Amino acid sequence: MTHKSKTKRQFSKFSQRDAFKLLGITRLQPWDFTPMSVVTTDFFQERLVIQNEN
Repeated sequence: MTHKSKTKRQFSKFSQRDAFKLLGITRLQPWDFTPMSVVTTDFFQERLVIQNEN
């Protein structure tokens, strides 16, 4: 059994055109994303104050 060796390319070396071609797509579908808000705790607020003082 022969196995063709392909050299790995770094992720950062792919152009959008090359990546789309390899994935077999022509465009990306935009996400419909609505984040939920989260109430911060007192502990988190205190840590922010300490962090900003340094």
